[in-house]
Amino acid sequence: PNDDALLARDAVEEGAAVGGMFDYMLRDLKLNVRDLPDLQSAMEQIFGAGADDSPKLAAAPAYIRDGILFPYFAGTTFVQKVLRAGPGWAEFNKRIFDNPPVSTQQILHPELYLAGVVPRPVSLPDLTPILPKGYKRLDENLVGEFGLRGILKQFLGKERADKFSSTWAGDRYAVYQDQATKEVALLFRLRLDSVESAARFFGQYSDLLEQKHSQRRNLLRRPNFFSFVGGDGGVFLYCVDDECLTLEGADRAAFDRTVSALKWPAAPPEPIRAPAKTIAAVAGAD
Repeated sequence: PNDDALLARDAVEEGAAVGGMFDYMLRDLKLNVRDLPDLQSAMEQIFGAGADDSPKLAAAPAYIRDGILFPYFAGTTFVQKVLRAGPGWAEFNKRIFDNPPVSTQQILHPELYLAGVVPRPVSLPDLTPILPKGYKRLDENLVGEFGLRGILKQFLGKERADKFSSTWAGDRYAVYQDQATKEVALLFRLRLDSVESAARFFGQYSDLLEQKHSQRRNLLRRPNFFSFVGGDGGVFLYCVDDECLTLEGADRAAFDRTVSALKWPAAPPEPIRAPAKTIAAVAGAD
């Protein structure tokens, strides 16, 4: 399974352990975890306080910290809601063993797990023949809804991250590196739950890319296409129907070849830019 699916399984294991602990503590009261109010806020208070007491965890980047706590926060809430949908632990264990969650989306939204909603498949072209000679693929995997939320949160804040990551429907990313210069190219293809969600996501991710890359020139902005040249190379964002594609660290020729390999319509062309010397000469003539 991919990294996102492994994190989902970790969440089920930790959530089941915590849920079982609550049942044990409540046994004399003839109550169980299903009878409790939603546990999300309680888990955040319990484990959040513990995180503050750990200097190393408190000092960790938010993405790392959220990843460590996710199985406890979201996992316990997931287990509680699935238990409410069945008669008890026996049915829960059978359901989970026969049909384990395959994504963090199903953990974050137990109703999707119960309805059998799974991520949509996403594939990527191999950029090795597209990028300059010397680039090697280092990694290819899936970000998942939880991972996307973490990326958005880093630049856009929690409220916007929660809102726009919830439209995630599938993704795939790949990282390439030039073995000589160590320069990196990042390709990311994302499916959203609707064309409208992709259009809204385009605006949010454009903002993210501008925050991520402080150096920008040759900015080009169209309704579904955004690009500029940053300090580490070209940056491109292109949305078609319910999908968005980003490529960072490559030039326009590589991006166009990637779009062609996906059999997408060509992205809007770059405007014709007058050479700097010509601009200076005209300015001098004035």
